[in-house]
Amino acid sequence: MNGVRSVSWNTIAQTLATWWANPLLRHARREHPMPLRRVGTGIIVAATILAGLTVLAWVTSFRPLGALLMGVSLGGVLAPALIAPVASADRVARQMHYSKQDPRRLTDLGDEEIVWGLMLVTLWRLRWLIIAGLALTPALIIGVLRLDVAEFAIWRDSAQVLAAATPAARAPFLRSDGTIPYF
Repeated sequence: MNGVRSVSWNTIAQTLATWWANPLLRHARREHPMPLRRVGTGIIVAATILAGLTVLAWVTSFRPLGALLMGVSLGGVLAPALIAPVASADRVARQMHYSKQDPRRLTDLGDEEIVWGLMLVTLWRLRWLIIAGLALTPALIIGVLRLDVAEFAIWRDSAQVLAAATPAARAPFLRSDGTIPYF
């Protein structure tokens, strides 16, 4: 088991190192550097504040704030995931189509390495959206947990009411065989 983990980790580390060393990504990183310490601190602070607000909305049962945080966090997490593939494909297609922008003319890299590089450059340009998604992830997780707990509480209360009701009172809610008509 430990050998499998080691091999898996080495493969992942080697792939990430290859991507990080891609000449097109390296050029994009040089042109638009990212302040990693500030970003790391910002993610931790923002995630803590948003998670705290989400817990506060849960504890106080202030539903508008909880719904707002859930919507914002869902949008913030999904935005990079939805934008990145389309933007990457568009960037690769545009740059390979126009001869002035075609990286194959400027470098001796293979086609596969150029395509990976262009996709990684697109992700590098979307890095602020990805960072926002990382900061919003704890709020989204707490919001989803809250939804599951609320759904379970409603299901439990409904089951208790139906169990305590007389057969005549249960008749409009249950079928003759005792099952619940969901649809």
